[in-house]
Amino acid sequence: MSSNIIIKNLEATRETHEYLTLSKECGFFTVEAETRICYSQTRIFPELHYEEVWDTELHLFIDGKQVNYKGFKELYEKLYGENSFDKFCDGLIEEFENTACLYHRKIYKTIEGLDKSESNDYINKIIEGDLVGKKTHICELTNKKYLYSSDYILKKLCENTDQYAMRRLKVPYTYSPNNNKPKEHLVVVLHEYLNK
Repeated sequence: MSSNIIIKNLEATRETHEYLTLSKECGFFTVEAETRICYSQTRIFPELHYEEVWDTELHLFIDGKQVNYKGFKELYEKLYGENSFDKFCDGLIEEFENTACLYHRKIYKTIEGLDKSESNDYINKIIEGDLVGKKTHICELTNKKYLYSSDYILKKLCENTDQYAMRRLKVPYTYSPNNNKPKEHLVVVLHEYLNK
């Protein structure tokens, strides 16, 4: 290791990638889906994870045998009309991904699985314990000062609660201390919570 390099901080999180195979009977054929989901442990609450569906791949079967996707699409669209297969698949993918997330929320405590009250409790812990720390800034807009944060976890928690606390502002990112160039992005306006 070079003598002029100093390690200032190492932050480790636990990340899990899981594949879940699901199936659904759709009349004369069966659809199987392989859904890949990533669960990442949050830095400030080790018991809490956030989820992200990475992809879902569909496989079609008739009488237990996998069929050619392109050929099945042509047949489906001859029966149900142009673009009907893509709409059908989009609906199935959404259904499979929602089912996969609900299944995994029984295993992992996820931000997305929290109700409004639980999310507000975590937000209050962040604000009261100053767990966001240096990840907040004050900006002045329309002669009013706002305390805001670009913190990902805080934004995810706010999605479960009061959307009005989320604003698109042209302000510097709070997680990048060396870059204070304003850029429009989604932030949590913390004074909305502090003044409740």
